[in-house]
Amino acid sequence: MTTIQKTRPTVAPEHFPAQSAYETAASELMELMERAPDRVFVVDIQDPEVFDCGHIPGARNIHLEDLVTACTDLPKDRTVVIYCGEGSCGLPLWAALELAQMGFRAMYLHGGLAEWTRSELPIEITPPPPAPEY
Repeated sequence: MTTIQKTRPTVAPEHFPAQSAYETAASELMELMERAPDRVFVVDIQDPEVFDCGHIPGARNIHLEDLVTACTDLPKDRTVVIYCGEGSCGLPLWAALELAQMGFRAMYLHGGLAEWTRSELPIEITPPPPAPEY
């Protein structure tokens, strides 16, 4: 009988310093938004319905599937910070790396909206549309 030995994937030592160059913490992002709001552009890549229920103030909702086509609307003179709901989601890191390869200054919010909320930072809720008048 042959035994298959499970091994952990090897991660190059350069991986973590390179990844950390593309991440920001909730408190760092809040500080940047307060100190120099014209230097940051925050993008929430969640579904619009999730975005409407709560997001970082001033964030723009661009679903991940639309991010590449929306690049023409993204500012190249600002740091684009991407986030989603959970910290375990790897999509914001992937998106930030893609944007960086396209010439953008891009980062992702480590821990996502969950970490932002745990840090007790402000949340903005999109008000529902007004009821139709009859």
